[in-house]
Amino acid sequence: MSSSQDQPAPPPGWIRRLTGQVWAHRTNILLSFAAAVFGSLGQAVVPLVARKIVDDVIGQDGEPLWPWLALLVVIAALVFGFAYLRRYRGGLVGIAVQYDLRNRMHDHLLTLDEQSLSHLSTGQIVARANGDTALVQGLLNLLGRPAARG
Repeated sequence: MSSSQDQPAPPPGWIRRLTGQVWAHRTNILLSFAAAVFGSLGQAVVPLVARKIVDDVIGQDGEPLWPWLALLVVIAALVFGFAYLRRYRGGLVGIAVQYDLRNRMHDHLLTLDEQSLSHLSTGQIVARANGDTALVQGLLNLLGRPAARG
């Protein structure tokens, strides 16, 4: 037998473990992603409407301008609504994952024996747990933003 068969597979990296935690909240992720896509599509339609206004409406006597302006207002309202939905649902994912990670850390600390706990400072454990989970939440809140900017 070779030595590569004797060694166990390495544990998954932090990105895979975090992905598993995030996908536990699949509904909010998919809603946030769909809102980002539709918001981006709405922003992509605005120049087409503006081109139509400039090329075919302005300077033409028979073509009214107000329906096209109303369409631009409706598109702006939809893009705003999709941006709100994306940020709200994405924020919910960040908070929910942070909550889940804190609960998992708490459950793990409860399984430690007394000797292991005597080597750890209580304040250090709490500070690390809060700081690390807050960083994860911040990371998750930033993930959806660059894709939906216009």
